[in-house]
Amino acid sequence: MAFKGFIFSDTHWSSSAEIPDFVFDLISKCDFCIHAGDWVDVSAVEIFSSFSSLFAVCGNCDYSDVRRTLPCSRSVDIGGVKIGLTHGRRKSSDVKRDLLAEFSGVDLIVFGHSHVPFYEKERSAVFFNPGSLSFPRGGFSPSFGVMEIDDDSKFTVRHIFI
Repeated sequence: MAFKGFIFSDTHWSSSAEIPDFVFDLISKCDFCIHAGDWVDVSAVEIFSSFSSLFAVCGNCDYSDVRRTLPCSRSVDIGGVKIGLTHGRRKSSDVKRDLLAEFSGVDLIVFGHSHVPFYEKERSAVFFNPGSLSFPRGGFSPSFGVMEIDDDSKFTVRHIFI
């Protein structure tokens, strides 16, 4: 069975009223959602949990109720693809090295924090930062990611800029 997922991070929604309508349309077409932290308010977490299979972590700007609800990092298997998920608080000059040390044996590492879209394949892992839907940085447009997993557990992940 093939899967399709919505990947996002650094939304900083202080209430569910701030969530753009198009996001709900996208989620209705996906099998799962991955959020790499900085939701801010737990109401957004609850809404997305009700729409789709949600795999999420908390971020450094999240309120305490979000931090009590979600872990700081986690590993998940979706359709045979091993995924490491974290927000990313690293000040290191080699973020990829730090992420590989945290998540060994994964196919994809999803992280946020910088609000800057990033995609790179190194060794056996793909590093993916979806950027930010709400507060993009680095001259980028608001962005998110789409992941597709085929029946053989092969996957693609790409940015969508709006």
